Amino acid sequence: MHQVLQLDLVAYEILPHLCPRSACESSAACKAWKEPSLAIVDAAYEVKFASAIPCVAARQQLVRLLGSPVKSARAALEWRRHVAKRGQKLEMLQTGADRLIGAARLEGADVFAACKRAVLSSYEPMVSEIPEVERWMGYIVEAVDNGRFEDSISAWRWFAEHGLLEDGSARWLLELAHSLGDLEACAPLLNEYPALRQQVEAYAVLLRAHPSLGHYTAEKRLRDIDVTRLLNSIAVQTTTQTTTQTTAQTAAHVDVRELLGRLLRVT
Repeated sequence: MHQVLQLDLVAYEILPHLCPRSACESSAACKAWKEPSLAIVDAAYEVKFASAIPCVAARQQLVRLLGSPVKSARAALEWRRHVAKRGQKLEMLQTGADRLIGAARLEGADVFAACKRAVLSSYEPMVSEIPEVERWMGYIVEAVDNGRFEDSISAWRWFAEHGLLEDGSARWLLELAHSLGDLEACAPLLNEYPALRQQVEAYAVLLRAHPSLGHYTAEKRLRDIDVTRLLNSIAVQTTTQTTTQTTAQTAAHVDVRELLGRLLRVT
């Protein structure tokens, strides 16, 4: 018993230094080693996943599109390997909107890469009916195909209500609108969802510091001045609405005083 305990202590010291394959083999050698060995394997998959898809928002989107599996990093990497050939076929599409999605990199951080992940996920029977997959396919990919940003608004509203436009993914809303020549159409959404507006404000600051982040296709780039102009227009609208409401309330108070004055004179 004493020797076994000593061996366990040595194993716990060695396991963190093993590669994932060796850790898997070690887990089969002794029941007590299984948990630390699997933890090493899971951590290795997380590192590999982050290396394969550096963008946090892109990784989170893919995990959700796959139904948020327990071993999310491992499942995402297996899915990526599984759809590689299909992704290459999409890249060969050369017509209009299909070309924009097809040419996007599967691991990319832009809106067309996000669309590509959704398109490829939609082919999987187990995840095709996941609400987020349906929103991407039925509204956003559809908007790209039709060239009309307004077709995507229901999806963006759903994402905002479920807190899914965080960690950098708010840029997808701006990129889609910008690519379709309708950036101002984002204004109502930003007015409606203050948290989304804060994400956009943070992105404008990032663009100012790192202009290269604005490139979302080889030909298209979103500049900080574009986002700032959008935010300024919203601020002007908000100020105008507030002024109008204040004026209306003041006028209503004046009308009430005049009415009371007339009633008193009549009395």
